[in-house]
Order: sequence, then C-alpha cells, then structure tokens
Amino acid sequence: MKYLKPLPLLLIPFIWFVFYTNVFSCTTSYIKKGEDAFQQGKYEDAENYYSKAIEAGIKDPGVLSKSYYMRAGCRLQVENYEGCVEDADQVILLGQSPGGYLVRGVARSEMQMHKQAVEDLSLVLEKGMMPESAKNLALLKRATSLFALGESKLAVKDCTALINAHAKEYEARIIRAQAWLVLKMTDNFFDDCNVALNIGGGQDSFIFILRAAAYMALGRDEEGLKGSDQVIAAEKTGKGLSFLYTTRAQLLSNLGEYEKCLDDLGKAIATGEDLSSAYSQRCKIWEIRGEDEKCIADAGKALELGKKDMHVYVYRAKCLQRLGRVTEADLDWARAIELRPQSDLPHFYRGLAHAYHQEYAQAVSCWREGVAADEQNNGDMRYERAGLGHMRDACDKGKATLKNNSDVYLVSGWLYLQAKDRPRAEQDLATAVRLNPGSDIAKKLLASAKEKETGLIEKDGKKMLRLRAPAS
Repeated sequence: MKYLKPLPLLLIPFIWFVFYTNVFSCTTSYIKKGEDAFQQGKYEDAENYYSKAIEAGIKDPGVLSKSYYMRAGCRLQVENYEGCVEDADQVILLGQSPGGYLVRGVARSEMQMHKQAVEDLSLVLEKGMMPESAKNLALLKRATSLFALGESKLAVKDCTALINAHAKEYEARIIRAQAWLVLKMTDNFFDDCNVALNIGGGQDSFIFILRAAAYMALGRDEEGLKGSDQVIAAEKTGKGLSFLYTTRAQLLSNLGEYEKCLDDLGKAIATGEDLSSAYSQRCKIWEIRGEDEKCIADAGKALELGKKDMHVYVYRAKCLQRLGRVTEADLDWARAIELRPQSDLPHFYRGLAHAYHQEYAQAVSCWREGVAADEQNNGDMRYERAGLGHMRDACDKGKATLKNNSDVYLVSGWLYLQAKDRPRAEQDLATAVRLNPGSDIAKKLLASAKEKETGLIEKDGKKMLRLRAPAS
C-alpha cells in the first residue's frame, strides 16, 4: 500500500542546479528542450529529449550524468520506477552527484523495495552534501519505508526530526500518526491527526479514514463507522470509493482486524473499480486465515486483471502447497522468483512447503538460495516472524536426517542470527564452514556472528543503519 504519495517529487530534478551550475553553461539543445518540457509538465516529451541527448554520445561525464539524472526525474513523474532506478544507477556509476541515491531511494520506496530504499536514503542523509529540500525529502521517504517495514519507532524518529524543523509537517504527521497507532500510543495518534487536519494538505479524507480505523480497532465501532462512513458517503466516484475502502482495509489488516478488513474489501470490489488491488489484498487475508480455496480464487482474479505482484504468487503458492497441489505451487514459486529475483521470500516459503512434506534436502536447498538473496539485499524474510519459527523447527529436524550437510547448518546459523542468538549462530556457522570451506556466505555470516552488535553495518566503505532483526 502507498501510505503517502510523495508530493514534492517535482523538487528532485532541480537539485542538480546546486551541484552543477558550471555544467549548465554547456547544455546541449536536447537538454534545454528537456528542461523546458519538464517545467511545462510534459514529462514524456522531456524524457524523449534527454534520451536523445544520451544517445548523442555525450563525452563530458558531468553532462551525461545530468542527462541520466533528469531523465530519472521524468520517469519518476510518470511512475516508470524501474526505468528511474536504471537511470539512477548510471548517475551513481558516473559518480557525479549524491542525488542518484536520492532519486533511486524514492523510486525504490514507491516499488515497495523498502529495505533498499532505506539504504539509499540513509546514504543521502549521511553524505551531508544535499540541500535542505533534498534532505527533508529523504527523511520523509525513509520514514515511509521504515514504517512499511514495521520499524515504527525509527519512523517516528525521522518524522519528529522533520516536524521539529517545520519541514513537510503535514506529510510527516500523517506517517507518524500511523506509527503511533501501531505502537498503541493512541493519544499521540489522535494529536497528530488533529494537527494534520488543522494544517490541511489535501489528504483530509485519508486522515478521517485513518482515525476511523483507529476507533474500530479500539472497539469503538460506532464512532469509527460513523466517521468513516461520512467520508465515504461524501465521495462521488467509484475509484475514490474503492481507494477509501481498500485504504481502511489495509489499516485494519495492520491492526489484525481481519473480519472488518474483509468487509471493506468486499465493498471495494462491489464498486467495480481498481479490482486488482482489492482482490490481491483480500487473497493475503484469506491466506493468513488458512482459507486456501478463497485465496487461490482471489489471487487468480488479481492476476487476470494484470496485478503482476510477487506477493500474490507467494500467497497462492503457499495455499496450493498446503492442498497438495505441488506442481501448480512450483509454477507459482518460479513466477514469483522471476518477478523479483532479488527477493528472498519465494525461496524461503518454497523451502517451508518442502519441509511441510518432510522433504528436508529440497527445503534446505531453497533456503540456501534465500540466505544468499537476503545477504545481498537485506531481504524480507527476517520480518516474517512465524515463518522464521517454522524454519527453525524444520532445520532441527533436518540436522537429524541430513548428515554432513553444510547448508542445513548455514541456514540454521542464519536463523539464530535473526534471533540474535550469536553463540548458537557461531556454533552452527562454524560447522557449515568446516563442512564446506569454500562457502563465502558461511564465512561472512560466521564473521558477523563473532562481531559485537553495533546497530550499524558497513557497505561500500560507508556505515549505515542496520534494520533490527525480529525477536524469536
């Protein structure tokens, strides 16, 4: 779900002016036309002009980097996030501007690649070379991604920094309000909602829905329904109604109010608008509740409507596996991995499916791939507490049946690391290295198990925030 549309994206392409005023004196005609088109809101035309400038074979690395950067801004405006990330990669590769990390971080946040977004945006803030407008945007988007990761306390910290600086206060209070709600600090939640409403920033209907969901979660259904129904009744378009219902449903889902969530999703579907989002969201709830056939049906509808989402395939595959439809499940695991090869979730859940059928060798093989993906991308599975618990149980059984299998000790050691049980992690990872001395992943994890937890990690020579692993 998009918790908050990043209103100030128009600022991003113009950050370049702060760093490369000398470059603008030799701007090519294509770049000048691109700038004019962008300022007029003709983003597709601007993208075409920058593409022509790049294709012209620019030799000056500053001008070339600027062209990629500006085209990334155009692609961000038209929601071509994959293309935006590709251009931002080129800016970073050319080494001409820290703004490449900013635009890539914003795009990754929009793509729900929240772990990678946090890494990029943390680099922007640590470099300290960006104007205040860029730093504020980085803080806002990092807060959004941290909240999506379940890191509510860290999201509150970033939002509070913005509010204290009187920067982006409206947007920051909306995000912080949601974080307060998850942290069960309801007085703070209602305070932020009320201040945001007084400020007024064009998303008042969202705040009313947010506040109504809080009332419902607190058992004050009458107040919650009355407040949200008033907002919904005032909405005149089917698409707007669908958004309000799916938004309230997502909030209720986050709070574990699944029955009320399902009711709202049914109403969203009844509007006939944005059906793919409602079906994909509902299939997740069916999977959580163990209603496999309903999940499979809704996932199929979401996919037929063009919702090519890795998570939809994962939800359906888990249900298919539980029903013994292993061949169909394998196809969905493969599709999920194809859509997001950098994600660890499909590998881990595919392994859990094998473990369910006591196929421990296949399970461990899948998990080894998942550990590799996690180490590369700071993946999603470390936030799946229930899944990690099932994996630990299966690994214990696997150790008894898989003699001298280094991978089972590698996975077991990784799991103990997530649980912050470093002594047991070190013991299992040392066994993995002994059984397979050529395993670079096992060696890296073993070194990590021996280190003292500092809250920071090093990447490319830079220290950055380490997201907390969940408790066991």
